[in-house]
Amino acid sequence: MARLFRRIAESSPRLPIDPDLAAPRASRAPRATPIVDLALVGLGGSLGTLARYECAQTWPDRTGRFPLTIFLVNVSGALVIGALLTWLSRAGRMDSPRLFWSVGVLGGWTTMSSFAIGFDELFAHHRLATALLYAASTVAGGAVATAVGISVASRLPRVTPR
Repeated sequence: MARLFRRIAESSPRLPIDPDLAAPRASRAPRATPIVDLALVGLGGSLGTLARYECAQTWPDRTGRFPLTIFLVNVSGALVIGALLTWLSRAGRMDSPRLFWSVGVLGGWTTMSSFAIGFDELFAHHRLATALLYAASTVAGGAVATAVGISVASRLPRVTPR
């Protein structure tokens, strides 16, 4: 795994910086979030949440067992987020697509709350080893999936913005 992260760092020396986390410039006054941005995040989040809900209803996890459905949802979301943000940043298209797809759809698709509920249910059913395996594999799986997504998107041909 260390080799994978090293290869990614070498092939993409300048990974994208999340504009939500970038330090504000001292000379720039904070601005209100435009209603369009809120609508993009809200619509995308609704779609992602509904898709996750449908997966959980179609493939329910049995209480006291490893929550495989939510595990796969979270890891798949990490993979797509890594690839999508890398591709968008290389294409120079960050604002609206990032808000809709990454923050909205994939933010709704992945879920910390269902992850926490699955961990809590395992813990409540005295399945501590399974709970710890679930937590560790979700975090590690998400990190590896994100690295794979970044690596794959870094190898795609660069797209020029319109």
